[in-house]
Amino acid sequence: MPAPKMFSNHIDAVKGKNFSCRHVSSAECTEARTQWMSRHSAESKREDAEERQKLRNELTPEKQIALLDRRLGLGVGAKRERERLQALINDKTDPRD
Repeated sequence: MPAPKMFSNHIDAVKGKNFSCRHVSSAECTEARTQWMSRHSAESKREDAEERQKLRNELTPEKQIALLDRRLGLGVGAKRERERLQALINDKTDPRD
């Protein structure tokens, strides 16, 4: 029984070409590459980082420590970050201010 037409066309299209097996034509491959590049561009990464920073800035030091505890375990890892956050908490609650 012969292979389905789409499958044989796909194999014929891929043989000897310089594009992915996922794409039947080089145009599809180029379009997929363009989409991937736009999602992973420096500008896109910078925008994502700015958005993450905004969300983090909204958290109090106490909430940031709680988030670290949830992610890594109670008091586990991120030693310097925990010390930095604890110093912010101590400065904020210092009665000498």
